[in-house]
Amino acid sequence: MKVNPRESYFLDLIRASAAQMVLIGHAFSFNFGFHLVGYMASFGVLIFFFISGYLIAGSAQRTRASGNGFKQYFIDRFARIYSAFIPSLILIAAIDLYYVSAFGLQEHVNAATITVRYFISNLFMLQNSPAMNGLMNEFVLGSKQFGSGRPLWTLSFEWWLYMSFGMIYFFRSRIFEWKWLLLFCFVAFVPISNMMALSKYSGGLTLVWVLGSLLWFSRPYWSKIEKSWAKRVAVLATGLASVDFAATAFIGRPFNVYDLNFMIVISIALTAILISSSKNRSEANTQTTTISKFLADYSYTLYLIHYSIIYLLIKILDDYPKVAVFVACIILSNIVALTLSMFTEARHKDLARLLRKRTNP
Repeated sequence: MKVNPRESYFLDLIRASAAQMVLIGHAFSFNFGFHLVGYMASFGVLIFFFISGYLIAGSAQRTRASGNGFKQYFIDRFARIYSAFIPSLILIAAIDLYYVSAFGLQEHVNAATITVRYFISNLFMLQNSPAMNGLMNEFVLGSKQFGSGRPLWTLSFEWWLYMSFGMIYFFRSRIFEWKWLLLFCFVAFVPISNMMALSKYSGGLTLVWVLGSLLWFSRPYWSKIEKSWAKRVAVLATGLASVDFAATAFIGRPFNVYDLNFMIVISIALTAILISSSKNRSEANTQTTTISKFLADYSYTLYLIHYSIIYLLIKILDDYPKVAVFVACIILSNIVALTLSMFTEARHKDLARLLRKRTNP
């Protein structure tokens, strides 16, 4: 099932916006302390999870429709994630090692995780799951994100969701056969334990991802929904979320973006907006479409590396005005991410083709 140009534009716009929101939220918090703007980072992560579930479900359906199965799905997901992840992880290590050599090990807040042990655990997506905390520390590997790669905590959540979803979707008729059931239990260990934990960093975001994936499969029923009703629901849900946020801020209480009720309301708003955009047959403005696609194309790389760049710049530019440092963080993070993505993220389809060629008999 294809998306129309207007919906494609909206998906690019929201991916690009989410990445920039995370960047701005973190850069602002580093420079000015955690104020209302700082919540943008968490809100961007929430959007990422919902849209990710929606897009991955669509990708799986298209893979099956083309006559392929889990192998093709795995190759596509591996190429998409690891084409940017490995280079980004290496860049994060390089930034952290420079930081330590220039300013001393004691100056790095996450010095204890700048080790080969944590590098390998992150490489295999074992970081920051509640299920892994304590469990992996009993063995060789740690379960925290590597060094200054703070955003990497979400990556393991998503990777194991991709794999679990793929097994259910492609092997659903055989999932209760022993070999597939055992494999599924291994693959789904992180998502299932995250759902059971129902903490702000696990269960809620996992549920949001699942809601996004279910939304894709509801597309055949969208024709029964009036565009005007979708718009009303979008406005109502967005209004409720805004009032909740404003009221909490007004009384001076810290706001929890990862509150399950808030995440569900935002998911409803995004659902209504997607349904509304799917019914809009008019062409989007060419210029805004181009800009949105340009920013979306390196949004994943930006998400992975921005925190490490900010962390280093804050130290190097310590004597400069905060506003200037904030602007420098935004600009340099985008420039480095764009440059790196040109050789990595932007070529994930080439990597997928190479892997298919190498793995086909």
